[in-house]
Amino acid sequence: MEVITEQWIEEELECFQVGDERLHRLAKHILAGQCANPTRTFYAGADSQAAAKATYRFQKNTAVNQQGLLDSHVHKVKQRMADHPVVLCVNDTTQLNFATQSAKENRGTLSSSSSPIGYLAHPLVAFTPNKLCLGVLDCKVWSRPPQDYGKKHQRSKKPLQEKESFRWIQTYRHTNQLQKAFSHTRLIYVADRESDLYKLFVETTAPQSAGMIVRATHDRKVKGEGKRLREYLRTCPNSFVRKIAISPRDNQPARTAIVKVFYDRVELQAPCPSEGAAVAMGAVLVRESGAPSNATPLHWLLLTTASRDKFRRGVACGRVLHGPLANRGFLSHAQNGLSRGA
Repeated sequence: MEVITEQWIEEELECFQVGDERLHRLAKHILAGQCANPTRTFYAGADSQAAAKATYRFQKNTAVNQQGLLDSHVHKVKQRMADHPVVLCVNDTTQLNFATQSAKENRGTLSSSSSPIGYLAHPLVAFTPNKLCLGVLDCKVWSRPPQDYGKKHQRSKKPLQEKESFRWIQTYRHTNQLQKAFSHTRLIYVADRESDLYKLFVETTAPQSAGMIVRATHDRKVKGEGKRLREYLRTCPNSFVRKIAISPRDNQPARTAIVKVFYDRVELQAPCPSEGAAVAMGAVLVRESGAPSNATPLHWLLLTTASRDKFRRGVACGRVLHGPLANRGFLSHAQNGLSRGA
């Protein structure tokens, strides 16, 4: 096992160039420590106090920067992606709370506090449909200015490029650029409800764009139907009933849910004429009946760019649904292959 790890580390860092062999050796030592203790901090994962201090010196060295480390890693991730016919590019935002570390610079507010206590990270991570993590493709990190806390209601006045939500469009565009580099690998962009932006869906109409599956939050209008999306799906003839095994979560035991699945291809109407023409998407509505009194009934709305034939085949065999319903954390949904029909 140690031989395999050493060989992997050598290969993973072969493109990491800092112009100093000592820094390169130190990078390999740090990575080996994280491989041995992936859930620990750098300090706790170091095999000695001297090693921990060396790690901090490495991080503060001006020859080392986040983009340089990420670029060398992405090079290897792309090589791994080329070995798979389908790769899920999973995008989400997480909060990094450093409330107890006042020495951290440029901290910003988080959703839970008006005080500057941390940062936000928006990574794009590559997975195979069988849950194998191939690595990080991109990661944006920023902080919210304390003076902007509590001004969420003013965001509609900002240009799109100045809104935090623009990051979803940027990352999908990045995924599209990656797609152009792969002739035999289909990339599927996967994101949670915060990414439900009509202007993001418009991006999927570009030629040779990456696929997309998002969990929707807005009940959008269906063009030519006079109905909202949920109502339209509930009344369409395409439906079936399925039993789904639900994993334990939030102090709730594992259980079997009986869900009814409605699906169809639809044209989503733009919220306003200035946002463009209607966009064709595959839509899936999942509703649970007879849930236990202490459990929240499953209620899912998914949107996908899969072609009509692939979409119907994917829904019919449950591939678009297995991940979302079997696990209730969205990154897990993506990893479980919800794009195999895309």
